[in-house]
Order: sequence, then structure tokens, then C-alpha cells
Amino acid sequence: MQTSVILLLLFIAVSTAYAEIVFDDVSFGFENGYKKREWIPLNITVRSQNEPSTFTGELTVEVRNYNSDEPIYRYAVPLQLSKTDRKHKKLYIYCPKIKIKLNIQLARTRTSVEENQTPISESLLKYEFEPHTPIENRDYFVLVLAPNGDKIANFVDKKVLNENGAQAQVKYLPNSRAMPAHWIGYSAVDMLVIREVSLTDRRISKSQQNALLNWVQQGGTLLLSGGDNYQYLRSSFIEKYLPVKLLREETIDTLPSILIEKFGLNRENTASETDNRYNAYKNIYFERKQNCETILGTDEQIFIAKRNFGSGQIICLSYDYNAPPFSNLKAGETFWRWLLKTHGKSPKRFVDKYALFRQHDEKINKHFLSKMPTQVPLIKLLA
Repeated sequence: MQTSVILLLLFIAVSTAYAEIVFDDVSFGFENGYKKREWIPLNITVRSQNEPSTFTGELTVEVRNYNSDEPIYRYAVPLQLSKTDRKHKKLYIYCPKIKIKLNIQLARTRTSVEENQTPISESLLKYEFEPHTPIENRDYFVLVLAPNGDKIANFVDKKVLNENGAQAQVKYLPNSRAMPAHWIGYSAVDMLVIREVSLTDRRISKSQQNALLNWVQQGGTLLLSGGDNYQYLRSSFIEKYLPVKLLREETIDTLPSILIEKFGLNRENTASETDNRYNAYKNIYFERKQNCETILGTDEQIFIAKRNFGSGQIICLSYDYNAPPFSNLKAGETFWRWLLKTHGKSPKRFVDKYALFRQHDEKINKHFLSKMPTQVPLIKLLA
């Protein structure tokens, strides 16, 4: 009987300790979107519920083989919580090719007087989960930073883009605060689309700005929407890197024929030529910079401009893709399918299509060395 009471009290004590600090939220990738062989943001929110004293410890994450439970990588960050604290931690986790699961632990660090002040780790919380199915590397991972009501997902999400079966996978950032502070956080993303978001130092930190620019230089594609977004692009941190100068905002009364053709618009599926409610739209008048490439435009007006930036590219639209007439479902589908197929990935991103041949690298190397052991010693040494 006494043993039962002791076990019951011990269970209550352990349960109470576990209830004092909890994992509020754990999310992997962008709306669970991620790719294998890339770095993925892992967001963990820990909350203290009337913890009696300040908590000092360590938050650890182990990437484990799903089948064997063998640890592959381990990440750790220090964590300190007061009585009613709530802390958010963002880690960047490398996702290998194999199927994985994540083991997350929170351990309290205490000092033992008996062992010469040696810190001892005392496990407090454990959480394990299996990430969702990853996005295929061949697919076009489009990440969007825009307010509610954005329609890109309606146009192309999970729709096949080419003969190889590659699809567009669209995910959204909840706000600018969720932007990674290190470029590797974007490494799985092929294209980042920004619309109707303030791009000032007040809204986006210097580390987030540098992360975005470094990611583009590493091979990412950044697309910025125009039209009413003139106020957000003007004097933003990204303005000096655009392929064009933003001269003025204007209203165009009649949809140019080049846009009608590219968007698949015609009088049968839209409105009459004189109906300005449909044909009028907000536009930014661009002036070409030295490194500008015109993707779509005329001698009088550039509608889509691009520049190479490191190994990546920056694309700027003169109009808002989310406003009429461009937000028409048929027009949107036609436009985004064309844009993603032709400019959705920088050339550096297409090295993935050679991944199948890399599995033979070892055989090729052995064959090469066996055929040329003495004839070309320098090449053998380099190999």
C-alpha cells in the first residue's frame, strides 16, 4: 500500500513538472513544405506555465533515420525561461535523402556541487514527429509573401507544368516576421514572390534582408509584383537591386495587345473594349537599367523585366498580378504556367536534373583510375 502511494505521488510530481513547461508549437518547413537534400527551417515555441524559478537549459533536435532510429545529425541551442515566458526558436535543419523523424528534447541544466560544479543535463520534455511528404526536387517550390486573398495557389498549385511531370507547389509565409534570417532557410525554395508588403528596415530586419539577397545570389529567383505595389517598392531595401528604375505610377486605360496575347485574354472571355472597369489597370512605368533583360514588353513600355544577381535572378512586374484583369482565372493560369516554365528556376537550379547520373560517380572514378594508373599520374592524384 505504501509503495502504491509513493508511486502515485511520484507520478503526480513528474506530471506537474511536465505541465510547467510545454511545447506550444512545432513546425517544419513552410506550411510543411520542404525538399530533401536541403536546409529546412524548424520553428519551436516553448512556453512556461508558472515555472517556480527561472529555467535554464538546452533545446536539442536530433534528425534520426526513420527505420533504424539511428541519429544522423544533432542541433542544440541554449534556452532560458522565466515564470510566464514564451520563447520562439528557429533552427535550420539539413534534411537528408532518406526518410527521417525528428526527436526534440528540452533539458534543464543544473550544477552539481558534489561533482566539482559540473553541469548536468536533466531531460524535461520530449517530442517526436515525422515530417510530411517532401516536395519533389524536380517540382517548382513557390513561396509567397502576400496578404490574404493572394491567388497564385488558385492558378498553379499542384498543376503539371511540363512533359517531365514537374508541378508547381505553392506555400505562403504568414507575415514578414516569418522570413528566414539566414539564406539557407530558403534553400529548398525555387521562387519567392512578394506582393503588397512593406520592404523597410522597420518591417524586415537587416539579417532577413541579407538572407534574402544572399539566397538570390546562391541561385534563388525573387519576383516582385507591381501596380499598386509601387509604394512598397519605392525606397525599399530591394529597389537598388531591381533591373529597372521605378519612374512613376500610372493608370493604363486600354490593355496592350502584347498582354492580351500573353495572358490569353480576348473579348469573348472578358469584357468589351470600351469597358474601362476591366481594361484599365495600375502600372509602374519602368526605365531600363544597364543589366536589364526585357522578358515581356515593347520599346515604349517594359512589363516584365529581369536581371541576373549572382547565380540567381530578380524579376519585376509592372502590374499587380493579383488585380483585374490579370487575376482572371484563365488569364492567371496561362500567365503563371508560362512564367514558371521559362523563368521559374534559375539555371543553377536545373543541376538537379543531373542527380540521377551522380549515382554512377563512384563507378566512373574507379574505372578511370584502373585505366590510367601510371600514364597520367597528375590526373590520378587529382581524381
